[in-house]
Amino acid sequence: MAITYSAILPHGFNLIEDLFPNQEENWQVLINSIKKIADEIFSEKPEVIVIASPHNLRIEGQIGIVISEWLEGTWFNKDKTEQVNLKLKCDRDFGQKIYERLKSEKTPVVAVNYGAADGELSAMKMDWGTL
Repeated sequence: MAITYSAILPHGFNLIEDLFPNQEENWQVLINSIKKIADEIFSEKPEVIVIASPHNLRIEGQIGIVISEWLEGTWFNKDKTEQVNLKLKCDRDFGQKIYERLKSEKTPVVAVNYGAADGELSAMKMDWGTL
């Protein structure tokens, strides 16, 4: 499996147009840019998308590799009258391979899961940047 695309992207709650419509021009420029990047990523027909976020599970002195079966998240608009939900299936085998490779190279890494060992309840929460 080859890396076909990489990007470093900002995040912000205002990027979710369903929750924050009619953004100021500077936010709209960013939203449009991220949509363009998403189109470019999906045009590559990736087998897997890897997201590295500094905001997720924090483990002192370690890098956490999520091996949950699912990722899920919910975010709300300012007055909590609207929300978006996202639940995505993870490629656990790929996550395990990343973990094993890093571990073999003596990288301070741990495999993390949340809830059940597998199935619907094996669902790590997405941080706001990932969502």
